[in-house]
Amino acid sequence: MISDMGVRDGGAGNPQFSLSPRRFRRRHYTGKTLMPGDSPVRRLAVKGISLRQAFETIGWSVTQAERRSRVHRHRIARWLAGAPADPDFVQWIAALERLHRRLASPLSVHVQPGGNRPQPTAYELTLACLTIGWSERQFAERSCIHRTTLRRLDRHRPVQDWRVGRWVELLADGHRMHPQPETSIENARHVHDQF
Repeated sequence: MISDMGVRDGGAGNPQFSLSPRRFRRRHYTGKTLMPGDSPVRRLAVKGISLRQAFETIGWSVTQAERRSRVHRHRIARWLAGAPADPDFVQWIAALERLHRRLASPLSVHVQPGGNRPQPTAYELTLACLTIGWSERQFAERSCIHRTTLRRLDRHRPVQDWRVGRWVELLADGHRMHPQPETSIENARHVHDQF
């Protein structure tokens, strides 16, 4: 059926398009409404998480995300600008963002004593920060410990505040549990290398 604007109306004959008062909407096979020019992957990134906000929550720059994910920073920058992001990458970042929101500070409710695990030393804290992808400055800001105090810690003695040590251990364990994503980009490279 043709409407008075000369555009095919959805009606019973064409479930692909329907008129709305403000915009034309297209339905994807999942039944979710998408705007014209929108893809399901982009909608996932916009609805579920904002990549830029996730990077801020985790404490990463685009370069740090490139190092951790093996996806080139220019591609990540395009995703931040609004291009459709890879769903595996988005799920990986969403999992890390949930981890960092849950363990936002050493005073978080989820930071509990570590059982029979010994307190980490300053050296182990440094290794955990490398696993997370934080610099000394970021660690100092997030843990509310002055950088000079961090530098003065003896490398082989346990950290005095058990909450800080346990918090960084939990974050590092979470980053180990969520390794680099096997993105479709990487899969395409592997297939290309095989032939």
